[in-house]
Amino acid sequence: MQDPMGYTQWVGFDLDGTLAHFDWDEWQKDSSHIGEPINNIKQLLLMYISSGVEVRICTARACDPKQTTIVKKWLKKNNLPALVVTNSKDYGMIRLYDDKAVQVEFNTGVLIE
Repeated sequence: MQDPMGYTQWVGFDLDGTLAHFDWDEWQKDSSHIGEPINNIKQLLLMYISSGVEVRICTARACDPKQTTIVKKWLKKNNLPALVVTNSKDYGMIRLYDDKAVQVEFNTGVLIE
């Protein structure tokens, strides 16, 4: 699906703490460590894919090409499709699932808590 500006619409899922369990101590020991999938979020991601929506992994890890490779291996290991791994959004992003985000009501500045 495309938006009026021609961008492909997509939904982003953060990795650490959202799609995968995050353990700070494990990550400090080995920054390639990615925890086990969080099942309900994995199922939500798969639901989007099965309904034809493009899904991307939107993670700070994508700042480092080595980490992008690690994320792609993790996806395969956990029976998830090969998805785009990015650390940026564009005009096509229609939704983002992230453990650090605070939603703001559109055009008002009102925080949704």
